[in-house]
Amino acid sequence: MDATRVFMIDDDEYFLSRWSAMLGDGVQFFPYRDLSGFVEDVDAKRIELFGADFIIVDFEFGVTNAGKKDIGRFLRDDLNFRGTTLMCSLHSYFGEYDELIRSSFDYVIDKLPLTLTELLQYQKR
Repeated sequence: MDATRVFMIDDDEYFLSRWSAMLGDGVQFFPYRDLSGFVEDVDAKRIELFGADFIIVDFEFGVTNAGKKDIGRFLRDDLNFRGTTLMCSLHSYFGEYDELIRSSFDYVIDKLPLTLTELLQYQKR
């Protein structure tokens, strides 16, 4: 069985390290502290999204957020990502972006690191 491939975009180094530790060694984990670094690596073909299982995105990035950037749509339409997208946030409500976030991501989850077994429960079939 191929290793589960997880990309995570979160500007908080602590959460990136906690997710990596919780997911464990059987996962290929690709942490990014910002969207621009992730997009640069995709564009330069340093990473391949085809066959990736999950992209997990934090809601807030300094002065912007996933709603303003419509990251869920961007991942699907512009980058053609077909795996599972998760919005991982401390927020339970996203203000004016709430409907957009809930419709453009497959799932909205609490900002708590998950084990691989817990994460796989969200995988699209």
